[in-house]
Amino acid sequence: MWTALVLALCVFSALLACAQTVDQLTEPSSCYVLVRSLPERECQLWIDDCTVPSVVQADHCTLCSRGWGTYATELECLVPPTQGPGPVGASPIDPYSYPAPHQPSNSGCSSDTRSWLDTRPSDAGSACPHLQPGLSRWEIDQTWKSVGGGVPSNGASVKLPENTRVLVTACSFGSGAKLRSIEIPASSQLIFDDSDLLLTVSAIWVSGRLSLGSADCRLKSNIMITFSSQLGIGDADLGIQVKPGGQLDLHGAWFNPTWTRLAATAAAGQNWVTLKDAVNWQPMQLVAVMTSMFRDEATNQNEVMTINYVESGGKRVVFVENFQFHHYGGSEYQTEVALLSRSITLQGGPESVSRSKGGHVKVMGQARLQGIAAFRMGQRNLLGFYPFHFHHVGWVNGESYASDCAVYNSFYRCFVVHGTHNLVLKDNVAFHAAGHCYYLEDGVEEHNRFEHNLAAFVHVIGKPAGGPSQDGTTHAQDWSSLAQPADAAASGFYVSNSNNEFVGNAASGGWAGYSFPRLEAPTGDYAWMTDFIPHQRPLKLFDGNTVHSSGYYFNMAGGIYVGGKLWINTGDSNKLYYSSGRWAHDTRDEQGDPATMFFTNCKAWLAQWGISHWGDRVAVDHWEAHDCTRGANIFGDASLSNVLITGQSANVWSDFPGNLYELDPIAGFRWYDTSVRTVLSNIKFRNFALKSNVEPAFRPSVWYTMPASDEFKPSYISASRGITYENVDFRAFLNNAPIDTGASRYFNWIDWDGSASRRGKATVIGSWPQWWQLDSGCQPDSSSASWICDWLPWRGVARLDVHVSGYTAVVNTFSAVPPTLENRGGYAAQFGYRGSDKRSTVITRNEGITGVAGNGGWYVHLEEGAPQSMQVYPTQLPPGMSIMFATRFPPGTTFSIKRTFKWFPGFNAQLYKAGSLWDLQYGNGEAYFFDGKHLYIRMSDPGDGSVPAPFTYDGVTIWGERTDSLFYDITATNLNCGNKAWGQFCKMSDEWNDIPDFLPDGYKSWTEAYCYDIAPNQQYTCAQQAGFGKCGDGVMFNNLGGYAAEVGSYCAVTCKRCSQGGAVCGDKVPPASGSRTCVQRRDAGDCYQDWFKRDGYCARTCGFCGGDGTAPCVEIVPTDGNSCAQRKAWGSCSESWMIDNHYCDVTCGRCVSSGGGTSGGSTPPPRPPPPLGSSNVCVDKTPSDGISCAQRMSWGNCGDSWMVDGGYCDATCGRCGSSGVCVDTTPTDGISCAQRMSWGNCGDSWMVGGGFCDATCGRCGSSDGACVDKQVNDGYTCAQRLSWGNCGDSWMVDGGFCAATCGRCGSSDGACVDKQVNDGYTCAERLKWGNCGDSWMADGGFCDATCGRCGSSVACVDKQVNDGYTCAQRLSWGNCGDSWMVGGGFCDATCGRCRPSASGAGSANASTDASVTNSSATANASAAASGTESANASTNASATNSSGPEPAQGMGPASSATANASANASGTASANASANASVTNGSDPEPAQGVGSASSITANASATASGTDSASASTNASVTNSRDTESAQGVGSASSATANASATASGTDFGTESADASTDASVTNASDATSDPGPPTNLGAPSQGDAVLPPGVTCDDPVAATLTICAAAAAPRSSASASAWLATNASMWSTPQVPQQPAAPGNPPMPHSPLSVPPPYPPT
Repeated sequence: MWTALVLALCVFSALLACAQTVDQLTEPSSCYVLVRSLPERECQLWIDDCTVPSVVQADHCTLCSRGWGTYATELECLVPPTQGPGPVGASPIDPYSYPAPHQPSNSGCSSDTRSWLDTRPSDAGSACPHLQPGLSRWEIDQTWKSVGGGVPSNGASVKLPENTRVLVTACSFGSGAKLRSIEIPASSQLIFDDSDLLLTVSAIWVSGRLSLGSADCRLKSNIMITFSSQLGIGDADLGIQVKPGGQLDLHGAWFNPTWTRLAATAAAGQNWVTLKDAVNWQPMQLVAVMTSMFRDEATNQNEVMTINYVESGGKRVVFVENFQFHHYGGSEYQTEVALLSRSITLQGGPESVSRSKGGHVKVMGQARLQGIAAFRMGQRNLLGFYPFHFHHVGWVNGESYASDCAVYNSFYRCFVVHGTHNLVLKDNVAFHAAGHCYYLEDGVEEHNRFEHNLAAFVHVIGKPAGGPSQDGTTHAQDWSSLAQPADAAASGFYVSNSNNEFVGNAASGGWAGYSFPRLEAPTGDYAWMTDFIPHQRPLKLFDGNTVHSSGYYFNMAGGIYVGGKLWINTGDSNKLYYSSGRWAHDTRDEQGDPATMFFTNCKAWLAQWGISHWGDRVAVDHWEAHDCTRGANIFGDASLSNVLITGQSANVWSDFPGNLYELDPIAGFRWYDTSVRTVLSNIKFRNFALKSNVEPAFRPSVWYTMPASDEFKPSYISASRGITYENVDFRAFLNNAPIDTGASRYFNWIDWDGSASRRGKATVIGSWPQWWQLDSGCQPDSSSASWICDWLPWRGVARLDVHVSGYTAVVNTFSAVPPTLENRGGYAAQFGYRGSDKRSTVITRNEGITGVAGNGGWYVHLEEGAPQSMQVYPTQLPPGMSIMFATRFPPGTTFSIKRTFKWFPGFNAQLYKAGSLWDLQYGNGEAYFFDGKHLYIRMSDPGDGSVPAPFTYDGVTIWGERTDSLFYDITATNLNCGNKAWGQFCKMSDEWNDIPDFLPDGYKSWTEAYCYDIAPNQQYTCAQQAGFGKCGDGVMFNNLGGYAAEVGSYCAVTCKRCSQGGAVCGDKVPPASGSRTCVQRRDAGDCYQDWFKRDGYCARTCGFCGGDGTAPCVEIVPTDGNSCAQRKAWGSCSESWMIDNHYCDVTCGRCVSSGGGTSGGSTPPPRPPPPLGSSNVCVDKTPSDGISCAQRMSWGNCGDSWMVDGGYCDATCGRCGSSGVCVDTTPTDGISCAQRMSWGNCGDSWMVGGGFCDATCGRCGSSDGACVDKQVNDGYTCAQRLSWGNCGDSWMVDGGFCAATCGRCGSSDGACVDKQVNDGYTCAERLKWGNCGDSWMADGGFCDATCGRCGSSVACVDKQVNDGYTCAQRLSWGNCGDSWMVGGGFCDATCGRCRPSASGAGSANASTDASVTNSSATANASAAASGTESANASTNASATNSSGPEPAQGMGPASSATANASANASGTASANASANASVTNGSDPEPAQGVGSASSITANASATASGTDSASASTNASVTNSRDTESAQGVGSASSATANASATASGTDFGTESADASTDASVTNASDATSDPGPPTNLGAPSQGDAVLPPGVTCDDPVAATLTICAAAAAPRSSASASAWLATNASMWSTPQVPQQPAAPGNPPMPHSPLSVPPPYPPT
């Protein structure tokens, strides 16, 4: 405390000298603190402790030095000095003196009344139950004849006769009548007449129906039912219990409104009030007028008055009594006035007061309650016994509700909703109640609506929750004194589950008005629902609610309190426990995604912190706070907008604030120190005066900081715009106590528009050390101990964490040290300023340095000397900015420095040594420079998926902070000094020039530029320049320098050339660049890399900033040693792998000199902006948070709804289509389309059927744009992918990769592609193994392209015989013609029975492919078409012997391949038939080797066409032995090839037809020394090992393992002995074997959570 006082009194100009005073002070480590002030003061001895287990207890470290609420002795704490005048008025009201409701008489049964009842006609059409025909009156003997008795006597236990409707009238009970119980059977109904009556009974059980009026017939008479204890009736039965299936209708007279507010202040001594609303209240009714005091329990000024009369007009009510106290009704707020009386009253007996046990209404069936008063009801600390209790009713559809009822003097709660949903509670009043009042019991209750209800004078049970620190106090369940421990913090509205509606309610008094405790699981009867998390449920609606005279029991509570925790303690007999402290809500939406709690149109006064919210996300909009110690406390990602905060209202009778010394210093708003991102927008602060007689440490102010902690220090977490002031003394602008902690030194806030600082331009407000004096234009503010400087885009607030193992303390790891002198670690200083102008700040062993990035440079001076190793973490570095970091080392030190990305190792880099300090400005943080004294590193953050997205509200952005995911690892490799301090440091002497010189003139600190207003001169602002009409003048574009040159003009934002914070196209060097500049990267061809352009790297050099964004044309030579000239001579220029990699673009003539392309690396001219009103120009609209479209795309934001709906980044995200925009619709689970694609979800039926991620997944057809190649993000080209056989891989197809190269670009109906089975085997392998005809393959749409199912509108597929043999085997065994095969439709595709046809203007196509290894293959296809159409038929048959260790080896003869094709067309048509048959022996060590012979091949084709048409037929037959040292090797012979072709054309005009026939037959032995090098070894399919199974299959495979061939003990595992082994086991292949069918595809494995394993980033 003493440190705070001394420093706060220092003159700001002498802050450095003042800091030296701090050095000489000894901080106290213990003190006495106040735990609670009510009902009596309690104090405890406190010992500061910095080794706290979590941020929740951060204030434990320096509580005794916080400057308020601490005492040297216990006596001083128990009897504090008074401050202020104290409460005004008479002595507090004793609640026991409150009057009881008026009691009706029971003397209304005269002879005339009896006669009238006897003759009163019934009315079947009446809405009144008591007027219905067929009623039996209670007082008539005939009513009870069926149960064997007469009218029940006094004290009787009554059960209504079955199937009877009994009417109770004024004549039913005599004076003083008292019954033990009434039971209403399921078939019966008890109805009360509309007449005054008084009934005393202990219990009423309703299985049938109890009716006092109806919704359309409300009883106006006074009816009172008293529930009095009697022998034999337990407390559990005291009252009304509505059994399941039972119905309760209680409808009293309608008094409207049930509560309103004062229209003017009611003064002490007067007997009337003026109301805001007209009322229809009646004489002798009771009215409660609520307190205008801050602490309503400490000085009870809630008054209960009796109405004398209501004046005409209904707005002036005159009472019998005079007021004892003032009740405020001013312009800021107005006190509530509530009607407590109703025409129907349920009450506990007089004996209930001493026992605190009255009756209760428990509804397990249906209940419709209107106009009912409950007085002396509920039973203290008995769970389940409340005045009105809806118990396990389930979902309510309007059949139950409670409206305009009143609860007065309740012993336990008011209205309880338990296991009930969709219930409406409306216009109810509750006053003077113990425990939480409106109560959602177990945390499962949802969709209930609380509308225009009042809760007032609510009392805690037991000792109130309190505590001196933000972790509050903890309370355990005690069945005798505290059955629900959260009642120690009893509130007007207890919201255990936020998924409910609260509209227009009011709360007065209580520990809090509205309490939202954290429940991690339900309690009570629903504790078994362990997977349900109440605190993660969304806040459905909270609008128009008010609260006052609340929150004062705990310094960190509020009128609305989102905090505290209730749980079942399994370590203490499953008791309930409650902690009142800082427990956060992790609000989620219905889908479980992060969501925000919205509080709208609400008001608080005299309510401690107004709203105190501990949670992850919150938005408070249209909020008022008056006479609160804090206008609002909001946590997490939080916004506060459209707000009025009044420091002191005109209510002089409130006793606010009381003793200032015991309050957390009063402020309109307090900026927090950690774990938040807070934006304030459009806030007015009113009536904040300087209290010069109050010590500075707890002097009220508009703004207040949180300076206590040295462990938890603010980075850039606070921002504002649109701040206004009314009647504010600016000496009370900011309370920023300059104490010796990191939180005090590093306080900062960005005033985005200069409104808070009243400067009219963007401003950064920094704390008291000269570290925050950024330039000569900064001004000190002595009243607030802060520096006020211009905020510029190249110098945003940033944070570094410097870690030296064994020496520094990492944040939030239980290792913090107190901020004492012995724990100081040195200082941080700006470059160039030394001596008396030194701009520095103390650093301690607790990590964390916050300052401003940019041109100044950060020098970190460690007092212990030079460390052997250290790590520097850029915890928060704004996008586009850098910090020149420097620290000292001895001359001659050598270094090994690495930059490490925890989740994106592709960005990791070993830093190289630059030639000069100047050189560090180029590159992207991957170089260092050592001048013999100082080590320099230009640190920046290129951004990646592990950086949290910025928080933006109303145009204000706060960027995210990393959590140890990026660091510079610095090792001094030759630092030897013997015994090192802390095992790390070599001692160095301090020198005058330890602080480095200024950075060189012209040094560019930014890594990329963002749109910002820079005025062309200081005389006029950009707003003035725009007002002068200068936006288009040359002054805005001439003589641009520095950052303005990067932006492209002066006043770019005001003149609407770009959006504030939007990225400006420039040269951003990618991570892991080494020493390569953008020019070098361009010349290396990196501009063509998809990821390079996508993330905006080197955009200016690469030519992405203007024209059509075409990359510059450069000559990239392949790495195989052959020149581009040779490639061109060999005809390689047109090969896809050359084109995709941009190899030899210049030599091959692919460079264009116009149209946006460039030649020789020149940059195209900038493209002009699209014309206003243009709708056909697709451009990028950048979000206003400073994040570029390239970054958004890399982070997977392209499919986010706010991006799509807002039209952000259309060009970058690929939403520009020729006839329509193909966009991503993102699933509602929070996973981006980029992640979905990377996890292989693109082909999932729910994704395709739902139209999710169409753009990312490549489902946009030709009408949406050209078919192009989408590159895989690993550096390999589509041409390479095609050559390696990856085109059919599911991740390639589902991800839409290489669609053009792989031939997936089809008609508007969509491309035919391969859908892979999810078991690791390729479609090529499936084809080889004969699976193409398997029904599960065809039905699942697997491998359509490879299996040849692409063509007609209906695929011809194989129906398998259910005996385990494939169609390919059936074909080879000659079964295709068997009648049982043909009749059963088995193997139609393989056996060539497919006959697709078409008529009309169409076409018919048929194709078959048959292949078998070491056997025979036959394929037949035919097609016929008529009309203006064509017919095509093609067949391919092959018999192959191939062998290769990777992927397949085989041996044996290949023979007998036959292919037949025919096509017929008539009309204006054409017919084409082609047949191809081949028998091949191929050998290649990579990929195939084979031995054997190939022989006997026949191909036949015929085509017939008639009409104006043509016919063509072609056949190809070949027998081949090929040998290729890098492709195929084979031995054997090739012989016997026959080809036949015929073509016939006929028609009425032979001149318009043609007939063509061609045959080709060849027998070839070929050898070639060179071929394509094939895929890299690390990408090829793994070696299968076994050489005697079908290609690609080994005996290790679970399918193959079942075969006899693998069961043989002597089965060889190499090809060397394959021939011999095959000869021995030939019968195994000659006899059909039964291969096991592969397992049907299952669900893909669940990908890693992106929070734990982020998606991979592209390599460089």
